Amino acid sequence: MNDSLTGLPPADDDWTVETDLRCIHDLEGRLLSVSGAAAQALGFKRDELLSLSMYDLVAPEFRSQFQLYLDTIQKDGRAEGLLALQTSAGERRVWEYRNLLSEKGGAPIVYGAARDVTEHVASRRALRASEDRFAAAFYSSPVAMAISTLAEGRYVEVNDAFLRLMGYAHDEVCGHTSLELSVWPSPDDRVAMVTTIQRQKIRDQQSQFRTKSGSLITTLYSAGLITFDRQLCVLSAFADITVQKAAEHALGESEAKFRFLVETTQFGILIYSEDGAFCYFNPPVEDFTRYSADELSSMRIWDIIHPDFRDLVRARAQARWRGENVPSRYELKIITKDGEARWLDVTAKIIEFEGKPAFLGTAFDITEREKAGFDVQSSLLLGQETERKRIARELHDDISQRLTLMGFALNEVMQLLPAASQALEDKLTTLREDVNSIARDIYRISHNLHPSAMIDIGLGSALRSLCREFADQTHIAVHFTGDVSFAPPSREVAMALYRITQEGLANVAKHSGSREARVALVERSGTLYLTIADTGVGFEAQQRQATAGLGLLGIRERARLIGADVQITSASLKGTTIELRLPVEVVPADQVGPVTLPAMRRVTDT
Repeated sequence: MNDSLTGLPPADDDWTVETDLRCIHDLEGRLLSVSGAAAQALGFKRDELLSLSMYDLVAPEFRSQFQLYLDTIQKDGRAEGLLALQTSAGERRVWEYRNLLSEKGGAPIVYGAARDVTEHVASRRALRASEDRFAAAFYSSPVAMAISTLAEGRYVEVNDAFLRLMGYAHDEVCGHTSLELSVWPSPDDRVAMVTTIQRQKIRDQQSQFRTKSGSLITTLYSAGLITFDRQLCVLSAFADITVQKAAEHALGESEAKFRFLVETTQFGILIYSEDGAFCYFNPPVEDFTRYSADELSSMRIWDIIHPDFRDLVRARAQARWRGENVPSRYELKIITKDGEARWLDVTAKIIEFEGKPAFLGTAFDITEREKAGFDVQSSLLLGQETERKRIARELHDDISQRLTLMGFALNEVMQLLPAASQALEDKLTTLREDVNSIARDIYRISHNLHPSAMIDIGLGSALRSLCREFADQTHIAVHFTGDVSFAPPSREVAMALYRITQEGLANVAKHSGSREARVALVERSGTLYLTIADTGVGFEAQQRQATAGLGLLGIRERARLIGADVQITSASLKGTTIELRLPVEVVPADQVGPVTLPAMRRVTDT
């Protein structure tokens, strides 16, 4: 049989005759004739096809429908549709067919014409799946979305998020233009959008829209061109950022005010991270450190802290970082770029900076105040020493001598009493003892007020005696270690060291709560070390400096007057240590071992 099959209906204009797949089969599906194109498309030889039934060629999942096809064409005389056939290689190909029922030799036969639409069907399925996914994303998106015609701006479809945000019902939007609803603040805004979108997509552009209530909202607007229902349309999506913009505006105003404040204030403001790196600092920080902004930006806070305070600041920062309750305000020294030591009054706390924890510090330069305080304190100390010397002289040269003479007079009165006056003798004895006790106390007070004679016999001996008297008076055991034969460079230095020890021990009695203390006077490598330490409750030494009156402030000033360096360290429940370092030229002397001075009811040996 040749390829020219007669009796078939003519092909439609959109069917290409050269690629038509033609066949003739009976009402049981047996193939009577096939075209060469059909055989080639199915991967069989024509003779092989003629030995097969159409039922054998239909894909298994469509075989149940093949009988319906035969019934339909027998009943209606024609049938058309899609049918999936298997090639000789087992591939499924989809054919679009248009078949007619006819007769040949008195027997009913079917003339079939088909074309392979496998790729077209696959494309349509993919498109349908894509459209389904688009629809799902469009309608379920939490972001407001709309489809409107490019030419008029007429809304074709909107999602629920759009309706909620804009305040409309679905019927109030679809079919109407954006200009009719006054969605754009002005018609020119839409013209600008159309002009832009014809050149490129719009991404995250800040745009304003008017809601049904008439209020304007600020959005992040994105849009692109699509074809929808054979029309060129705009697919738009926008998120409401009105609240965010208001917050940003308020934050911007707040930051501007803050920046104006911190840039014009007279005190330093600095922010640094846990590792000490500077995150921010204002101009006063540059002024009192003498470093430029570029230099500070590459430094750490520890680089400007005076070595005497570096460990204290580190420890306090670490404790604050762990959430411990540490004082927020204290005084410390820094070292400027040119090596000058300056005093700062610092307040510190933890804040969040750029999403991470950081330290915020405010600092006042109190160097001049400290200097003024030292000058005043110096005058007070010198005046105090002069007055002590005068009072000591009067006590010793006048009152003490008069009491001594009174004691002698009482002895003479007792010798003149008759033997029978025992009661009067007892009273006079008691009176004499009281007078002698007062005389001893006056001697001790005058000695403490101006112990020059004791210092003349050696500073070490004077300090040991001072420690013993302090232990007797306070019931606090004092462990003294030192060179009792050491002679300081001058009486002024000796007097200053004696007074510093007095002040230190007085602080132990007043503030520490400790029942023991340690005093050491040693010389090593040309440096004299004087140490007063206790094991009491401790205190924040730097914080106490501003309020210590003639205590710690006096110790610092006395040390300054003799050219000594003093360091005061303290920790909660770990006691307080005052250490003074003074360069001296001394002749080596034998060291006296530790001597423990007893309290009234306590004796310890070191």
